Amino acid sequence: MGVPAQTVGSARLRQHYITIGWETSGSPESRAKMSAAHAYRPDCPQFREAGRDAARRPKSEAWMKAQSERMKREWASGVRRNPFGRGRETE
Repeated sequence: MGVPAQTVGSARLRQHYITIGWETSGSPESRAKMSAAHAYRPDCPQFREAGRDAARRPKSEAWMKAQSERMKREWASGVRRNPFGRGRETE
């Protein structure tokens, strides 16, 4: 037919639908749908293995100090708590 695959009109139309997609993907309904699609899907084996490898690697002194400080802050602020209730003050 002699018509190029990409024209000014087709590019404008594609950009229009891309913009609509960006706008609607932020809506609560779309976020809920996307979240539900990933809710009970197990992690891929490569991801789990990478996490195990990272956990086994030796940690630097700087990392351990930063981790210690972060945990102290979290326990002090109440972000972390004992799920079994041990160590709580009695009322």
